[in-house]
Amino acid sequence: MFQLVDWYVFSLGPMVICTLECIAVSWIYGMRRISQDVEMMIGKPLPMPVKILRALVTPVILLITFILTLLRYQPPTYGTVYVLPCGLMMNGVLQIPEASKITG
Repeated sequence: MFQLVDWYVFSLGPMVICTLECIAVSWIYGMRRISQDVEMMIGKPLPMPVKILRALVTPVILLITFILTLLRYQPPTYGTVYVLPCGLMMNGVLQIPEASKITG
């Protein structure tokens, strides 16, 4: 059971959550609003390199990392011989939304 949690929740879960959060904050809320909020708080707007990194570079790197993780996927095994059944693997995948409630 702990191997499934480690395999799915603590490897795929944070990547999915971070990618969606980056996209939501940067593109849906908007970099202009974020810059205005930062300016209201500290008196200076965000520099242009920070805006570019936040809106473009970080989501692209997270998305590439997630895709490469899925491309290199191998089903979890217990020891060297036992391959976990599909039902247990689906149980691990379904735990990702539950873990997001804990981390969020």
